[in-house]
Amino acid sequence: MSTSVPETSDTDRPAASDAPSDGSRILAGRYLVGKRIGAGGMATIVSARDRQMDRDVAIKVLHRHLAGDPQIQSRFKAEARHAASLTHPNIVAVFDQGQSDLPYIVMEMVAGPSLRQVLGRHGPLSPEQLLAVIPPLADALQSAHDGGLVHRDIKPENVLITPEGIPKLADFGIARVMAATSHTATGSLVGSVHYMAPELVGGIEATPASDQYALAVMAFELLTGRKPLTGDTPMAIALRHAKESVPPPSRYAPEVPAALDAVIERATRHDPTRRYPTVRAMAAAMLAAVGADAQEVATTQDDGSIHTLILPPEASETMAITATALAEQERAERDLAERRGPREEPGTATRISTPARPTAVRPAAVPTTPPPRRRTGRRVLVVLLWLVLLAGLGAGGGYVYWDQVVAPVAAVPDLRGMDSTEAQQRLSDLGLLYRVQGEENRLDAPAGSVIAQDPSDGELRAGNTVAVTLSLGPLVVDMPSFEGRTVEDIGPEVQANSFVLEDPTETFDDAVPAGQIISQSPEEGLPVEQGSAVSVVVSLGIEQVTVPDLAGQTQEASEQLLAEAQLTLGEVTTTFSDEVPEAGLLVSQSLDPAVQVDKNSPVSLVFSQGPLTIEVPDVRGLSPDEATAELEALGLVVERITEEQRTFGPFTVTVANVVQGSVPERGEPIQRGSTVQIFYFTEAAVDDDDDDDDDDD
Repeated sequence: MSTSVPETSDTDRPAASDAPSDGSRILAGRYLVGKRIGAGGMATIVSARDRQMDRDVAIKVLHRHLAGDPQIQSRFKAEARHAASLTHPNIVAVFDQGQSDLPYIVMEMVAGPSLRQVLGRHGPLSPEQLLAVIPPLADALQSAHDGGLVHRDIKPENVLITPEGIPKLADFGIARVMAATSHTATGSLVGSVHYMAPELVGGIEATPASDQYALAVMAFELLTGRKPLTGDTPMAIALRHAKESVPPPSRYAPEVPAALDAVIERATRHDPTRRYPTVRAMAAAMLAAVGADAQEVATTQDDGSIHTLILPPEASETMAITATALAEQERAERDLAERRGPREEPGTATRISTPARPTAVRPAAVPTTPPPRRRTGRRVLVVLLWLVLLAGLGAGGGYVYWDQVVAPVAAVPDLRGMDSTEAQQRLSDLGLLYRVQGEENRLDAPAGSVIAQDPSDGELRAGNTVAVTLSLGPLVVDMPSFEGRTVEDIGPEVQANSFVLEDPTETFDDAVPAGQIISQSPEEGLPVEQGSAVSVVVSLGIEQVTVPDLAGQTQEASEQLLAEAQLTLGEVTTTFSDEVPEAGLLVSQSLDPAVQVDKNSPVSLVFSQGPLTIEVPDVRGLSPDEATAELEALGLVVERITEEQRTFGPFTVTVANVVQGSVPERGEPIQRGSTVQIFYFTEAAVDDDDDDDDDDD
């Protein structure tokens, strides 16, 4: 995990569920949250802009599944406070911490590659180039150690290079935070096992000497381009660190001087008390061992620009090489020389000693008396025959001795699949020499095993050499991003890296469309070996639910059934219905029963106000207003038809303002909304002249 900006970004959207989310993407009122730039075992990193200080920052947000652990939350905040107390030009600065939706730490943004990326692009460093990295990091660690803080997780991924070429150390105390949580599996090791000091494997608390061991192992990797001790599993690697010594870098990089071998050997001793007294003393010994100025490390970026890493002059001045440091360096070289014996040149064949060829002994001359003259010719002939016979026997015996003892012929064994030690011993038993001619990354062969040999078969005489090619194991690559893509889309990348794609896990997701990948393991950007197992979670889209049958239900019951079916209530209306004559019961629903729809889809409902067809009531004898109110209450339209009262002489034939009848007549069927005519009489106008005449009479 780091605060560097990756060379390629998986997405331009803000961090996923582990990022602070308050809707406006403004954190703590001052940080404008940008895109996700990285992730690790316990946190996600997003870019942000500090509007108050007007600068770019990186925000590390604790993963949601860890945020519920009070112990890890407390450790996360404590380590942030400790890291914030460190002020050093070679340490990534911590500016702020807090908690929004999740706990977070605000750090310095380092807009450059990690040391792992530099190593991948540049390849192994020379001893002079190594001085551009180790001394400034040692000075940064010394500053932390003086303040009582141990890093615990030194590795190339946690060293970031600024645009000015300055290395910076990140992630102080992260291994300590993870070690304190119950989320760590029982029996597992916290930290990067390739750089783990032997005492940590035994469960002893990390010390400054543990950081010194990790820094020396990282120096080995920078010099050789490989890790010193490898294995099939993290536990196997850790056990090798606990039991085996780190080999000298010159075994794989002949240009490394013996003095630098001695520095690495002392800094990686199993007994922490026998390492250098401080990490700064180790850096001083390294400067003395190289005996030259630091050289810049230049790498070409994707955009064609050149990125350089160089040790500033003031940094080397802080690593003064004292007489004590020189004396310690000389003593370390002597100790290493005594343990290793005469140093063999890297890459030369291991010679098997053979018995010296015996010198032929000539028989002593025996004095004889001169034979009689007559026998001289015969005796000379006999002597010549004996000499020829002895010469033949000597030559034959010498050849047999050379052929069977000095240089016997042996069949070349098949070394493929053997580890380096076993193959070397097998050749040694046959009197043959062993030489490593190259190393290659191979998925199908463990690191350190033989993958090819020359010659591969036939016979060789003792003393001849068999050259082998060793496996470096699978190539380590940055995990690509699969999120937001389909399984078919990622096929070429899976095949190119020989990843083993496990059967996808499927789940419903309201935000990710069906068929697209929601999450992956390992996460994007993490270093993984080619051939590793990869798992993905694929979206089934929005969950589908079944629409219930609400026929004959009241509104209250319908709402409950919709909630149980994970649907929402849409628009509610009413209507008259002959099919559902009982008022308050459901007439219809917008989604048909038993169909599959998206979860939380709205369903509109129509309820009955009673029957649509009714009988015209008897409104005779009611006043016009009373009749109108009764008919309109039934959903009918009223039309009033009236005329003046009829009179016959002094008699009034009809009653005024009383309904006499209706059309349709009472009892006839009619649909609501239809018009009903009502008939009634109004009072006749009074004739004043007639009244006067009557009075006169």
